[in-house]
Amino acid sequence: MKAGSGASSAHYGRPGDQAAASWRRRFRRGAYLTVLGGLFGLLSLAATFVTVMDPYDLYPWGPRPQLSRDRYDPNALPWLLNIVAGGAYDTLVIGGSTAQQFEAGDVERELGAKRAFVFTYSGPKPRDLDVVLAKVAAAPGLDRVILSYDLSYLSPADLGRESFPFALYDASPLNDLRDFGLQSLTLSARLAAGREFYAASWNFDGVREDWSRKYQRSLAPESAVQTRLLVEAWRSRVDSPTTLTCQSFPAIARIPVLAAALAKRGVSLDIVIPPYSYAMYFDYLQREKRHALGNGPALATLLLTRRCLLEAVSDDENVRVFAYDLNPAIVEDMANYRDTVHLFGPSVGRTMLKGLRSGQDELTLAEFDAYQTELRRRVRGYRYFNSKVRQSPTSPARPVEADPPPS
Repeated sequence: MKAGSGASSAHYGRPGDQAAASWRRRFRRGAYLTVLGGLFGLLSLAATFVTVMDPYDLYPWGPRPQLSRDRYDPNALPWLLNIVAGGAYDTLVIGGSTAQQFEAGDVERELGAKRAFVFTYSGPKPRDLDVVLAKVAAAPGLDRVILSYDLSYLSPADLGRESFPFALYDASPLNDLRDFGLQSLTLSARLAAGREFYAASWNFDGVREDWSRKYQRSLAPESAVQTRLLVEAWRSRVDSPTTLTCQSFPAIARIPVLAAALAKRGVSLDIVIPPYSYAMYFDYLQREKRHALGNGPALATLLLTRRCLLEAVSDDENVRVFAYDLNPAIVEDMANYRDTVHLFGPSVGRTMLKGLRSGQDELTLAEFDAYQTELRRRVRGYRYFNSKVRQSPTSPARPVEADPPPS
């Protein structure tokens, strides 16, 4: 028994040791709760500060944020939607990456706008475009909206951009703090201090440098050879028909809704079809790129969606549609592009704006059949050309392996 009692005493320790251990546990627990309470208090103060300062212009209080720059990183734009829609802009350009050739200063000079803003962010999708277009439709002081009719409207109607801050723009203010973070706190602090409303991650210079690097790579001789070979590999299939219909692209229905809302306020809507290079119609026959076009052949699919657009807005007198696909100086020269889809630099953007001003590039439903016939003829006969790359008569390099024909 004594041996057993000694083992028990050694295991549990003396009463004083047990009390000390219990006190240490309570102290650690109290310290832990104190730290948690302090952190919760700091977070609550930070959240209250952000709510009071209202950096995304969600509420009727707080200092109004002012945008002092005319270009921001495209990823910043979804956070600035309320500020842009509530700003004193008479002209807005709305679109994705294929509208990045437009600059606010050019819009003002070429179209006589008093104050323009280019609201273009990468990879827009129908669900977030619902939010954007609704805000634009209600924006005060507008005279004109220029909308880029890009591949966004070919996506499923319920698809949204993954990083879009939907919580900021839904009907419930209880969701707003879901997007609370260091950016919100930094912007609130800058507002409180009267400094420029700007975050370091919004710097457009890095984007511009990235585009420039991609453009320089596109001018490399090996890039020119590969594009030329790609065109030749797909030439026999570039004018393949499609089994898709207008019902395949329900997101197009967003556009006449926007047009009707703008028409009630006397605001004109100019819809710009991005001038994709002729090489794009060959490039997007490749398996890894077909999904952007509903897995249909690029030329037939895009022509179909343009007819669908014209039919959807044919009764809207405040709407004009513009297409530049028959301007060889733009679409046949790859020197204008950083890849087969995206224009590089603002010079072609200025040309497009001149076309809006003069009306010479307007496309109507009555003209569509002739436009379609001519575009198909030109694409079928296209030969790679880049005015900044020395052209060789032939390029006897390895052929590009063609995928099975698209449906």
